[in-house]
Amino acid sequence: MRVIVIMAGGAGERFWPLSRRNHPKQLLTLTGSGQSLLAEAVERSMALVPPENIFIATGQNLQQAIREADLGIPGENVIAEPSRRNTAGCLIFSAASILAMHPDLSPEEVTMGVLTADHRIPDTTPFVETVQAAMDAAEIQESLITIGIQPVRPETAYGYIEVAANSKSLTASGEPPLYPVVSFKEKPNAAAAAQYISSGRYYWNSGMFFWRLSTFQNEFGRANPVMA
Repeated sequence: MRVIVIMAGGAGERFWPLSRRNHPKQLLTLTGSGQSLLAEAVERSMALVPPENIFIATGQNLQQAIREADLGIPGENVIAEPSRRNTAGCLIFSAASILAMHPDLSPEEVTMGVLTADHRIPDTTPFVETVQAAMDAAEIQESLITIGIQPVRPETAYGYIEVAANSKSLTASGEPPLYPVVSFKEKPNAAAAAQYISSGRYYWNSGMFFWRLSTFQNEFGRANPVMA
């Protein structure tokens, strides 16, 4: 079974006063589409999995508002963290919640795609194709997969993904290319960002991830055995 988890727990302070604690940026209509950013994310996800396989991870203060937003998914699929534990805690709690809802499935049988509620993606066709390829790779490679965005400028506000020099795609067709990740870089200064771009080995970090739950549990347990 494939599922999509949309992370929608950010406070959105940079959109204040439009965005507030109980009405954050994810519920705002900002793009001219007539939909909130979260509604757009759910709509994109429906091209990937059925509505009952779409989950939203958020905070307790937003759970009811999101359920009342009539997004076309079951109300119980809006998962509220008991307390904020950053992205890793959010995802391991979401994974455990999904498995609890589907006791007939083992972690090996569930592939999770992690998307965010604050992306603006006008052209959804290449997005859907890329996500489908990423989920295929997660199942075939038994690895943690992320999507890198080809940078168009030395941006200091984004994180970066580094791939090895002269690395070849792990996919047979090479489209979309699949490279081993060397490292993740947090928001760099201007000089470092310029160096990243000139090297040709760095991509913007999209914040989207894909894995079998069994792979995620194993890797998370190695990285953070206390939380796991």
